[in-house]
Amino acid sequence: MVDFRFQRTALLLVLLATLAVASAPVGGVTFCVDNPADLQAALDIAAGNGLYDTVQIVQGIYDGNFVYVSAEATTLTVEGGYLPGCTSRVVDPTNTILDGGALDVVLALVSTGAHAFSLEGVTLRNGLRTGSTEKGAGLFCLTDGSVSLSTNIFEDNQVTGTNGLAAGAYIQVVHRDIVAHNNIFLRNSPQGAKFSTGGDITFTSNVFEDNTETGGESGGVSLHGDSVTFVGNRFVGNISSNALSDGGGARVGAWWSLQVVDNHFSGNSAGDGGGLYLLSRGGPTRLEGNVFDGNEATGGAVGGRGNGGGVMILCTHSGAVSVTSNTFSTNTARRFGGGLSFFTCPSLSLRNNTFDRNATDSVGGGLTILHQNLPGDDVGPVGTTNNSFSGNSAGVEGGGFYSALWDAADTSLDLHNNIFWNNTAPLGADLSIHNDPDGDFLAHPTTLIANDFDQSSGFFSQRPIAIGPTNFNNVDPLFVDGASGDLHLSEQSPVIDGGENGAPDLPPTDKDGCPRIVGGIVDLGAYEYPGAPDGDNLTLMDESVLDTQSYHVCDTITVGPDFVVYGPFGRLNLRAGNAIVFRDGFGVEVDGGVTARVD
Repeated sequence: MVDFRFQRTALLLVLLATLAVASAPVGGVTFCVDNPADLQAALDIAAGNGLYDTVQIVQGIYDGNFVYVSAEATTLTVEGGYLPGCTSRVVDPTNTILDGGALDVVLALVSTGAHAFSLEGVTLRNGLRTGSTEKGAGLFCLTDGSVSLSTNIFEDNQVTGTNGLAAGAYIQVVHRDIVAHNNIFLRNSPQGAKFSTGGDITFTSNVFEDNTETGGESGGVSLHGDSVTFVGNRFVGNISSNALSDGGGARVGAWWSLQVVDNHFSGNSAGDGGGLYLLSRGGPTRLEGNVFDGNEATGGAVGGRGNGGGVMILCTHSGAVSVTSNTFSTNTARRFGGGLSFFTCPSLSLRNNTFDRNATDSVGGGLTILHQNLPGDDVGPVGTTNNSFSGNSAGVEGGGFYSALWDAADTSLDLHNNIFWNNTAPLGADLSIHNDPDGDFLAHPTTLIANDFDQSSGFFSQRPIAIGPTNFNNVDPLFVDGASGDLHLSEQSPVIDGGENGAPDLPPTDKDGCPRIVGGIVDLGAYEYPGAPDGDNLTLMDESVLDTQSYHVCDTITVGPDFVVYGPFGRLNLRAGNAIVFRDGFGVEVDGGVTARVD
């Protein structure tokens, strides 16, 4: 049974009689449905009633293929999780399931006008589309209105056509915004989702796992908008097996601002950009606080692919690119950049990043920068400050770092306060700098100040580069556990206080968010050694409860005898004199003889 609940004023009741000729929609209708037939009936009525509609779905499994087509410029909200009668609700997509039965699309939302759609708290599964160019077996959405997806699951949807894509969800919007938050995409093929709009995209806290693609698209998700905000998402085990594909986990492009922050990419693969492929078309691009581990760029020699095992960034116009406080670990590439690869980005800044145990068959085991100015570009320097490169390898050259910058008169390469240690390659194991790649004997300016690298067999430059006395020559930085990827400096590290405070673009904090300069002189690498606890930190002598929200990142608490600490990180039994150092605002590192670390 469909329960119609009209939410209108008395004036709107009068106006209802004139809906057929009204120039704007009025009022709103709420439908409460508890079976497949009534769900489709509610969508049919909502498509033509000229009102703002909400369809509330009672918890259960709904077998069918549900379609909404409208020419109106109103809104449709579809919500799952309701108890019988729709008087209360539990938002959990596992309790409200729309099952396509491998017969057709699960849910189609189509408008020829500026119709806004919102979908929350449902699972769309077992959709199937079989045409050669079909899209969106779980969700298919076309509109010129805004679209919002929140707390949904898209799983086991499939498109079987040769050029099919976006089996989980396909959304195409002409000019308005798309928002996707807290959704899960599992085992969709081909591709988890594809969203495109002339407006903005906000994409936060979504999960993509085990989605696959055999064409040229991303295995997880493809996004393109005017500006894209991409924050707190997780991509695990998504695979695009075509050698010409881009972005195993995600392919993200923007005409203007592109913000990629605090995401995690693990075990994804594609032709280029094993974890992530970024397309910057002219605005500022920010890559910050992300983790890329175990991703692979598999393209090889096919079409020049196999670049950027963790990330590939391609710039097509002017725009500054900032890469800060990211982790690139155990990624692999067939060609350029085991961890990270740049192409034609006119202005780069890399700060506080760690590159460890990445590998490539060709050049740039940790990082590759290929830079050629495009006509009309606003050109800036390529700056690399306070990064750590450890245990990376390349089959040809540049085990840690490889660069080739064209147009010498318009660009420069500046390296300050970086650590290059234990990287391997036949040529330039730590650093390989092609400062005259076009062979005109006009080498671009290169600055090397306060870096630690092998200045003999570990260094190659196409034209001579001055290596000043502030650089360390292959000095072991004494990482806490470099073999396992912990590139914090130990107390005995010789590169503590070894940096240059005047380095351009010196970050105010280190990769942990701790103060960048401790003891008056900056350290080398991504992490600043915090030093001994000072008098401003707290000493506790009694059993207490600690709330990390009460302390700043890297605050230190020294405990008294037989002290027990309780907090959101659990219980720690500590001996007198031990210290708790808060890192990243949510975890703790315990020093002083106690082996316990929570990140």
